[in-house]
Amino acid sequence: MYIRMKKHYCLECGLEIKYGRPDKKYCCPKCKDTYHNRISMDKRKYIRKVNEAIMKNYRILSSLLDENVKSIDMIDIVNLGYIPSILTSCTRRRGRMDDCACFDIKFKMSPTRIHCIEKIEKL
Repeated sequence: MYIRMKKHYCLECGLEIKYGRPDKKYCCPKCKDTYHNRISMDKRKYIRKVNEAIMKNYRILSSLLDENVKSIDMIDIVNLGYIPSILTSCTRRRGRMDDCACFDIKFKMSPTRIHCIEKIEKL
């Protein structure tokens, strides 16, 4: 059994850890589990939020393709709920439009317009 010289506190509940290894971070297994579950939950929430934004963009682009729209002003698509910064891939072109994709839908994007919206052929 180790006796601590410096005071250390549990990362989860904040109680002083009086006994155990000098590098001990949690006062009990319950605090350790609670801490790690909380940390991973924050990461899962962030990933879920990004995935929802990507899927929303995909649905908007798919609906434009269903209506045979190949080009749209950025203001109009943003008003539909599209978020231009959320993409699955984008290649920046110097002085020209960016080549972008949202899963299997590719398009060219300028600051003011989205052009050439089309589905990528499946392999």
